[in-house]
Amino acid sequence: MAWDPRRAWPNQEMQMARRRLVELRELVENLSTANQPTEQVEQAASELSRFLVVRSVGHIEYVFETAISEYAEAHARRQVVNFLKSHLGRGNNPSPGKLVARLGDFDHELGSRLETFLREDDQYLKNELSAMVDRRNDIAHGKNVGIGNAKSIKYAELALVIGDKLIELIDPR
Repeated sequence: MAWDPRRAWPNQEMQMARRRLVELRELVENLSTANQPTEQVEQAASELSRFLVVRSVGHIEYVFETAISEYAEAHARRQVVNFLKSHLGRGNNPSPGKLVARLGDFDHELGSRLETFLREDDQYLKNELSAMVDRRNDIAHGKNVGIGNAKSIKYAELALVIGDKLIELIDPR
């Protein structure tokens, strides 16, 4: 099979997922800058900040798995696509090491390029992604995680950058 040039890349679902994450980030940003916020607004902003961390990590997982799936759809036989899809969606945490390893299993060169990207700027992206995944896991398991609005917004921006890089690297066209 070959990539159908009439199809959009990234696909509509990926574009919508990105747009929803941007909208959530903007909501948290707007709540955190409200003039004289009430206690309820502050509590809502705090809860939304934690949710934004969960969604940010989920965005990276979604983009990674959707891009791999789209690539397979465009280049592999149906049996390979079905096998691959049966192993996706299992909620693998996108820690830097796992992302690089999984992408490297798919294509060694792409794994190396992602690793180089994550190590830029004294490993800033790698360190922040690792911290974001750890915080997401703590939040998801009900631990009392305090996260400020500014940090959750930063994590969302980071997720968008990493998601965009994955879309660039795993281009099925």
